[in-house]
Amino acid sequence: SMGATCSSPQQQQQQQQQQQQQQGGGDGGGDGGGAAAAPRRPVAALAEVAGRGVACAAGRAVYFPRDGAAWTGHAKAVTGLAPLPPGGGGAALLLSCGRDGALAIWGPDDGGGDGGGAATVHMLDGAHELSATAVAALGPVAAASGGRDNRVVTWDLERREAVASRWKARNLVRCLGGLGGGALIAQGAEDLAVRIWDSRSSEAAPAQEITGYMYFPLALAVHPTDDNYILTASKGFNGAGGEARVIDRRTAGFAHHFAGHEGDANGCAWLDAEHFATAGKDGTVRLWSTAQRRQLHVHQDADTGIYTCMGGGGGGAVWVGTHEGALKRFTADRSGGGGGGGGKKRREGERRMWKGLEGSKAPYHVICVCIQVVFSGWHVIASVALKDGANPIVVAAYREASSTLMMYGLCRAYGLGLLGIDLREDGLRFLAAGFFSFCNVMGSVVALDLITPDRFAVLQPTIPVWTMLISVIVGLEPLRWLKVGAIALAVAGAVVVEVGPGDDGGSANTADQTLGTLVTICQCIGMALVVVLTKPLCKKYPPMLVTCAYYTVGSVCTVTRTRTRT
Repeated sequence: SMGATCSSPQQQQQQQQQQQQQQGGGDGGGDGGGAAAAPRRPVAALAEVAGRGVACAAGRAVYFPRDGAAWTGHAKAVTGLAPLPPGGGGAALLLSCGRDGALAIWGPDDGGGDGGGAATVHMLDGAHELSATAVAALGPVAAASGGRDNRVVTWDLERREAVASRWKARNLVRCLGGLGGGALIAQGAEDLAVRIWDSRSSEAAPAQEITGYMYFPLALAVHPTDDNYILTASKGFNGAGGEARVIDRRTAGFAHHFAGHEGDANGCAWLDAEHFATAGKDGTVRLWSTAQRRQLHVHQDADTGIYTCMGGGGGGAVWVGTHEGALKRFTADRSGGGGGGGGKKRREGERRMWKGLEGSKAPYHVICVCIQVVFSGWHVIASVALKDGANPIVVAAYREASSTLMMYGLCRAYGLGLLGIDLREDGLRFLAAGFFSFCNVMGSVVALDLITPDRFAVLQPTIPVWTMLISVIVGLEPLRWLKVGAIALAVAGAVVVEVGPGDDGGSANTADQTLGTLVTICQCIGMALVVVLTKPLCKKYPPMLVTCAYYTVGSVCTVTRTRTRT
């Protein structure tokens, strides 16, 4: 697995400073490592080009810092770059788009070599009425572009003409990517949506639309091995937004949601199947893990003001551009040493925690069965204690306090700490989850004092019913018939047990039985709310840490209630 550090190229930059000045831009190409200097103006876009290293757009030119080349052709500033894959039968290397609304096809000079930095360019225009803001290669001879005119255009690069133009109201395009072997186009827009278009069709309606953004996406990257997943980086301001979200096209929802940038997250790139990086306006480059569902490392240079874009990602390295016109190359350290994010102990602990669960779903099913066995045993133990005259609130306090202490012990063993939680963004959600956890535990002990354990247990399958209803109401999950059928079977089983022969335990008072049943229903709703509240948190933090945090809140509420009662 990948380590949790990013390395800055400052030392290599100092060693190569003299050579960079002689070459007019530096030796920081795709395989050279280190840093490369671009002209002192904001870098608008980056792309790694086979055989030429990294290319950057600044002003009206496209620069290749490794060999000092500068290509010009656009009438206005360049806004996007995309490398062309080999196999088109020609020498084209790169695509660009600009504020002039045009698309440019770049290649080496007519002689076939690099020509000392010279290039041929073919300008394609007439498709966009306003600025073209993003471009993507769909194959060696096909491309797509998007602009502020609400259009997504597909191009035939051999015929050098637009094939289809799709217009949708308020679809101000900010980022583009190709997927499905070029059959589909992923596009992010300022109306808080990501749309998937069929490049083979000219229909104006997108094939799929993913909504739910609070801040519109500024950049996207398609997963390197599974194009069902699309990474996006969003706009932000003053600590709000600046998010990284991973879309799952199969559910039209978000598989992961991370936050951490203080402002715009201007760029993103996959490093491998489980790790990605983001760069932001706050001057930080951040390394994230989808497997561990958390941020691994934050890198910030004192001399860097704003990161404006990110490119690359192949081989575990990314390039980032700055507002000051510099390029920096960051690599992920696979050795696991050094760096921030909690230290060596936490990384080793988390590797132990996840290692046994990788590659097979069987351990998850075994764990789920064990959870149900333990959970059912709690009902019986609590009922016996209450029959012996124990105070229900005291029983709840002992349960919460002992569980919290064990959770703290597990978190400590795996190097996790509550200080890693962003209270400013997630504090209210943790407080709410903790309060409903308190309601769940208190409701359990009160209900078990009034009804029998079997009646209490058979009502627990209503928890997924309430969870599904709440999730559908708040838009967290879509309503699916398979899920409805599975829940119906669970409820039917509970009804069969409930209407069957009972036992003589519990209170004989009908009023107590009715009250106990109502309390149990409220307890189930409380547990459902805990599940709904913590699901987004588990995509951002390790589930063990999430459980420990909200259980701490619940324990404080229970102990406070116990002291008040006594």
